[in-house]
Amino acid sequence: MPVKKFDNGIEGDSVSNGKKKLLIGKIYADWCGHCKSLVPEWNKMKRYIRLNMGRMMKNVEVKFFEFGDTEENKKKGLTVDSLIAKFNQDHLENSPSKLALQGGYPTLFRYCDGKLEYYEGERNAQAMWKWYKSACQESSQTRMKRGGTKNNKKRNNRTKKSSWKLW
Repeated sequence: MPVKKFDNGIEGDSVSNGKKKLLIGKIYADWCGHCKSLVPEWNKMKRYIRLNMGRMMKNVEVKFFEFGDTEENKKKGLTVDSLIAKFNQDHLENSPSKLALQGGYPTLFRYCDGKLEYYEGERNAQAMWKWYKSACQESSQTRMKRGGTKNNKKRNNRTKKSSWKLW
């Protein structure tokens, strides 16, 4: 999935309708040392999610968001606060939870099934991947128990047994 830059300064991937949506995001600043060191792990985690969309995350579509305190956004007159406000308006309008910067940069978050949660774990791709994929996993497993076919169950069991590793 190619990353697209939208006019509002928010980066994201296209999401089609019909599947459960998982919104994953990062709020960062160009000048932040922790943000700079997170970039390779963040990109590795995003690549791993994209590679597993048809396997482990079959019933989930992911949309990535990156809100940056960057020189490029400043030239456009955009602030992190305005980008977050736009995200809240577009994606959390009917939710009691609203996205906000949590204690500084970088702030990582996920939103699925009406729940907004912030990441506080290790800043490596594998730990972030496990946290992000667990957001909508329970609902997918419940659906499987209710209406999954034998073939789907067998296919899921094979996927669980194999160890797909990116790193």
